[in-house]
Amino acid sequence: PAKNILAKEKANKVSFAIDEGTSELYVKHGLLNTMPDVPAPATIPVDMVAGEGDQLEIEPGVALRFFDAPGHTVCSIAAYVEPDQVMLISDAGGYRVSKDFVTPVFFQEYDAYIKTLEKLMAYSTRAVGVAHGEIPVGDEAEQFYRQAIKAAQDGFAFIEKRLKEGATEDELANELFDKYIVGGMALYPAETMRQMMYVLIKNVKAKL
Repeated sequence: PAKNILAKEKANKVSFAIDEGTSELYVKHGLLNTMPDVPAPATIPVDMVAGEGDQLEIEPGVALRFFDAPGHTVCSIAAYVEPDQVMLISDAGGYRVSKDFVTPVFFQEYDAYIKTLEKLMAYSTRAVGVAHGEIPVGDEAEQFYRQAIKAAQDGFAFIEKRLKEGATEDELANELFDKYIVGGMALYPAETMRQMMYVLIKNVKAKL
């Protein structure tokens, strides 16, 4: 699916527009000195597609072992560096705002998100290569997985509870935005992040 998306000009324009908005916030908060000059390409060519069961040798004796990691998105993947026991998970485990707080991002499907985390957690891991925030190492690796699972479960339960209490989707999206779009998550365009809260609500309603 990712290869097909990257071949669509409209999808690339949307992604680069979000990146531009994020860069503006980084400049505003002093994390970048100037705006990157990276115009959106019409398409992004893909040389290789990797998924469940594939391996890529990056140097003699060291290979990346790939896994499908759905839940955040349908095309999410993870890669395991077995000699070093490092698992690269991208956004499969949510956004690690801090050691004590993870924002859940089951933007594709809730059950798949939980199953992916349980699958990845089964591998001996000394470091989890998260896409955002501080990298969990040592004992924090397993702790991170458990935090990510609990954050998703708690998020699901909160959304379910508020829906049963009669909260409208707009009310709930605002509550979720205030709850989860904090720390580094607040350095993305606010409207984009608010729309993602509606996606969380949609995915919970699909399970009720």
